[in-house]
Amino acid sequence: MSKKDHSIIMRHVLEVRLKNRQFSFLDYKGELADYFIKKTGFGKVRLTGDRIDVVSDDLNKIYFVSLENFGFQLDGSRSFKEFSENTQKFFEIIEEFKKYDLNNIIRIGTRTSVLYHAKGDSLEGLKQKFKNRMAENSTDLEKAIGQKINDVAYTYDLENNEHKSHLLLGPVMLQEANNRFLGGKKVYESFEKDQGIYYEIDLYKEISKNIDISEAKRIIEENVSSISSGFENFINYFYKNNG
Repeated sequence: MSKKDHSIIMRHVLEVRLKNRQFSFLDYKGELADYFIKKTGFGKVRLTGDRIDVVSDDLNKIYFVSLENFGFQLDGSRSFKEFSENTQKFFEIIEEFKKYDLNNIIRIGTRTSVLYHAKGDSLEGLKQKFKNRMAENSTDLEKAIGQKINDVAYTYDLENNEHKSHLLLGPVMLQEANNRFLGGKKVYESFEKDQGIYYEIDLYKEISKNIDISEAKRIIEENVSSISSGFENFINYFYKNNG
């Protein structure tokens, strides 16, 4: 990470999609909900026709299982390590239950949303840094369109041999980031800074052949590692010789 003092808060999401809908899930849905509550200690549960959501008392952790997908959402995280730890815990629970078929996977999605503030950053300063680093020809563009660029945001569709991803980033106020991207949750209202860089990477892998659980977990760990290193590399790139 950048050598500058910084503050960071994150949302992590894991979603695993299944090839075939598991209609047998409807027969043991209540039993599985009880099992998750027992194993997690979470105090809240939402049951719909085809899905279970087991939720922590502070609403910052959601584990979900349905006819066609399963995973979790972790709000207010302060590290990428928490993503890996919750992945391990989630799989331990669902594997121990045994009735839910985990050998039917067609897509593994991992998404992290980050609000990052480096010491001394103001919103206007961040906007200028983004123009300097991400839009080097912004002055020419402003002349061409006859207008000044006051704000910037960037989206990218990315791909390598292992996975595809979608990246969204830009300077943002805390309240805007929470309202637009993070669900308006209280945990983000307590973030130490009023502005920062919003960085959201949705990384996914389509599964074309049957894989076992150990392979699925390996893919998830690789995804989390890729997200973490990609974010660190971006921060180093963004701040290098950029004010």
